[in-house]
Amino acid sequence: MRSEAEIKRLGMELSHLTGFIGELGDNKEFKNKSFDFACNVHDAISWVLGEITTEHFVGDGYIDIAKLKTIASNIEARTGQSLAYYE
Repeated sequence: MRSEAEIKRLGMELSHLTGFIGELGDNKEFKNKSFDFACNVHDAISWVLGEITTEHFVGDGYIDIAKLKTIASNIEARTGQSLAYYE
């Protein structure tokens, strides 16, 4: 498991980089997969460190658990497979 200090360092580095790119970047840079992934990882680190509440993190602003459950339900209906099988 990573130490809290290591997680904080990475979070700070990602915050610095994504903030800079977010302020000064253009559309090509915003649509870059690495930038998008870095933003998502920073959000996850912020949740792990308690900077984002669980309720907010699983809501539609981040993970959107409700939408994922709807997608899974649609797949169950379409395929006949059960989500419970994957637990």
